[in-house]
Amino acid sequence: MRGLGDSIHRKGLKYALYTDAGVRTCSGDMPGTKDHEYVDMQAFAEWRADYVKIDWCNTQGQDIVKTYKELHDAQHAAARPIVHSLCSWGDGEPWKWAASLGHLWRTASDICGPGSADWTLAMKLTAINEKLYPWAGPGHWNDPDMLIVGMPGLSEAQNRTFFSLWCMMAAPLMAGNDLRGMTPATIQILTNQEAIAVNQDPLGIQGHIIRSVGNVDVWAAKPLFDGSRALLLFNHGTRASIIHPGGMNKPTPEIQLA
Repeated sequence: MRGLGDSIHRKGLKYALYTDAGVRTCSGDMPGTKDHEYVDMQAFAEWRADYVKIDWCNTQGQDIVKTYKELHDAQHAAARPIVHSLCSWGDGEPWKWAASLGHLWRTASDICGPGSADWTLAMKLTAINEKLYPWAGPGHWNDPDMLIVGMPGLSEAQNRTFFSLWCMMAAPLMAGNDLRGMTPATIQILTNQEAIAVNQDPLGIQGHIIRSVGNVDVWAAKPLFDGSRALLLFNHGTRASIIHPGGMNKPTPEIQLA
């Protein structure tokens, strides 16, 4: 496993590992970390992992806060900085207590099945995650799940929209597509420096909807570290719309959204 991690690092990528807080992983056929928290976290550190996702399957009878705290303590005892991802799919409302125990927490269900993207589900998860903006900030993030940009089932416009929403929500950006077969359009979206700068802004403020007009959502003019602001207008209808970003009665320019 250490050799695998070294190979991943040589490619300029991060080395992420998966485990489960219960007795078995979600597949049911592999052991989880229950009663082995310290030895497992020490092993992940020795393998030079950068990121560990800890699922919440097969945890019957376990207290969610106590369990994730023990895993947090075990990780710190291993003495290697590792991004700690809690994945209870929103169970236990981790945004209310997990900021001191992990770096990010899943806010809802998985975003897609193996190898395919579901736009309707992605928009459902967006709606759930958007409402949790008060709990996000530097070092503790709401996680609506991985990026589905470039996966089968989405149009180029949907890919651009999805990436824009994740960047506006300060969501973790983890590519879920096959990096070996990306189209030029997918590469352009995933490497959009302006959008990534909004996502990675040091203030770490999660954008959210401040007004909806028909099929158009106006997302907050998100304050950025340099004093500028990011604005997102999302037309989730099927026809072009005209919106006044500053409000119905304010003399702001009209913007037409396709």
